[in-house]
Amino acid sequence: MAWDRFKDRRKERRVDLRMLLEFDDSDGGENERLTRMETLNFSAGGFYCRLDREILPLTRLALRFVFPPFGPDHTEEYPIDCEAVIVRCDNDGEEEGLYRLAACFTDLATDDREYIRAYLDWYDLVFLQGNDQEWDGQAPDDDLEEGAA
Repeated sequence: MAWDRFKDRRKERRVDLRMLLEFDDSDGGENERLTRMETLNFSAGGFYCRLDREILPLTRLALRFVFPPFGPDHTEEYPIDCEAVIVRCDNDGEEEGLYRLAACFTDLATDDREYIRAYLDWYDLVFLQGNDQEWDGQAPDDDLEEGAA
């Protein structure tokens, strides 16, 4: 069937996470520019965001994410330096002068990828599912007993 080619090929679960990112968009000369982005969703494989200008697909970005402390085992901020490549960049459609950008990580360390997964599991459990309990270190599906509905 022709629709098979449009199946979602993402390997990582995405979570609706709003986070501001900034990166230096200078060309090495006088044109120094700080570009701000707001993520719309985030995964250990990449992110989807809004920004105030177009960036061409296949552009590489050097990024730093600083994750806040969370849960009992992660009591300090955790910075992640990585590279991402732009997969697509389209007009926002809702607001003039804004764009929606999809990017995938190209050099994320294994430990950093695991950290992102743990953070997103915690974030999903505490904020997106409306649960105000402290995170117990398990992913949301890990604490279901076999056969539970």
